[in-house]
Amino acid sequence: RKGLSLFKLKDMDIPVPEFFVIDSSVYKDIVFESLDRDIDKLTEKKKNPEEEEVEKSILKTKFSEELIDEIKSSYTRISGFTDSWVSVRSSVVFPSREEVSFSGVFKTLLNVRHIDDLLEAIKKVYASVLTDDVVMYAANKDIDLSEVKVSVVVQRMVQAEVSGVAFTVDPITQDKTKMSVEAVYGLGDVIASGEITPDTYVLNKKDLSIVEKHISPQEWMRVRTVGSKKKRNSVEKISISPTWSHRQKLDERHLEEVAKIALVVENKSREIQNVEWVQAGGRIWILQNKSLSKEFRAPEV
Repeated sequence: RKGLSLFKLKDMDIPVPEFFVIDSSVYKDIVFESLDRDIDKLTEKKKNPEEEEVEKSILKTKFSEELIDEIKSSYTRISGFTDSWVSVRSSVVFPSREEVSFSGVFKTLLNVRHIDDLLEAIKKVYASVLTDDVVMYAANKDIDLSEVKVSVVVQRMVQAEVSGVAFTVDPITQDKTKMSVEAVYGLGDVIASGEITPDTYVLNKKDLSIVEKHISPQEWMRVRTVGSKKKRNSVEKISISPTWSHRQKLDERHLEEVAKIALVVENKSREIQNVEWVQAGGRIWILQNKSLSKEFRAPEV
């Protein structure tokens, strides 16, 4: 699902960081080979195997040389002359239950660099499908995990200076003539977690004039560290000086750019959208989008 949405965004000429997707058939081959080889050892204690044992089994299963060459080629294409930092995320293939969201259930690895680490990260995403949390999630949703297949999205990372989300309908009033953009310094996950109150800008969709503007003071921001292998997935809190903490996070030019891009996605998909974006190096990049049509249905009269 995530991979498909990125391909659709690219087809719309939306600025998306370079990426490639590993087909879900690879997941099936690796997991089945691992379990077929180690099933007796994994189940010898007559109970569910430990997550670490399952991951160890999958990590020692080798990709074919042909597949490794394809991954190397794709990684080189998005890296250029140097090995890029990439994110490695799951992309679920589960067409029979489109209403079921696996968002945040499987493992995501950030700040992955070099081909050997990338191959390992891909296998760790596969192993995360067989964790206790996922099994419990599947049981609660009445999902047969054997029907779930997983593709992997490998995407070049951009270090967010400012990030946020855009809603193509005002989420508070549900006014379809207006849209809303939220912004924070640094990584945008602090918006969803409620750790930081973002700036909020409400715009008229017709001419993108600003109707409301709420600037929220921000004393710190979260950034990704790109240091040693041990710190690969860590983030760091950085204090913001008083001079900057009360400023508008997103200037007028980039605010208009975010709004225009979100409206293009809405227009071409013909669905209300939640668009996740970042500003890096003076450019706006779109990380992913999600349809909100079901959440914003008009109330019955």
